[in-house]
Amino acid sequence: MAAENIITYHEPDKIWVKDPNEAEKYTINWANWLKGDTISSSDWYSNDSTTISGITVASEANTTTTASATISSGYHGGKYVLSNRIVTAAGFTKEKKLIIKVVDSEYRRLCN
Repeated sequence: MAAENIITYHEPDKIWVKDPNEAEKYTINWANWLKGDTISSSDWYSNDSTTISGITVASEANTTTTASATISSGYHGGKYVLSNRIVTAAGFTKEKKLIIKVVDSEYRRLCN
């Protein structure tokens, strides 16, 4: 089972760290922003800005208040911008970006 990282929409931006050989689940809880509206669609994508090899959105899903994606791959040392764009039942569109740094766990173990 993949690790799950739960993020609230209003949470300040931070850098999430993952291993290139692991898949991790990221879930954004949009409930506070929705204020009674619901998510009708959700799309996850990555913008690879610093490396050649990108991360992979292996799967994605949503409920009426959350949007999730399981992320795999990535290049050790790479920083990636992962975006989630939702469209609500009322027709509003909103996007949240996550920054993911890929660090090999063996490298982290040797450096500590």
